[in-house]
Amino acid sequence: MIQNFFTDDITITRYTGSTYTKGRWVKGVSADTTIKASVQPITGNDTLYLPEGRSERDAFTLYTIDEIKGQDEQQTGDILTIRGLKYEVLNVKRWSNTRSDHYEVVCVNIRDEGNR
Repeated sequence: MIQNFFTDDITITRYTGSTYTKGRWVKGVSADTTIKASVQPITGNDTLYLPEGRSERDAFTLYTIDEIKGQDEQQTGDILTIRGLKYEVLNVKRWSNTRSDHYEVVCVNIRDEGNR
């Protein structure tokens, strides 16, 4: 089964209730949960998801059977903690078939003073 390949513990920080207030995006309340995933180096076409100026940062593709949410106009994307560092979700692909439903997620390191 595909989940046998998911050996890394990943912490997901998910925000609920995020809204626009006076034209500004305000994050809602956060909750953490831990999932299992396979973390792989970013390769090939996945590098196209990296915004300009962010390619020098650490980026990963991860695979999991647990839902991961990216940012859009209606929600704040999940923040992933991988090996002690925080990553933002850039792209999520959901792969469905009868044997191995899973998510493929491209994420990039969040560079701030507390995440080096």
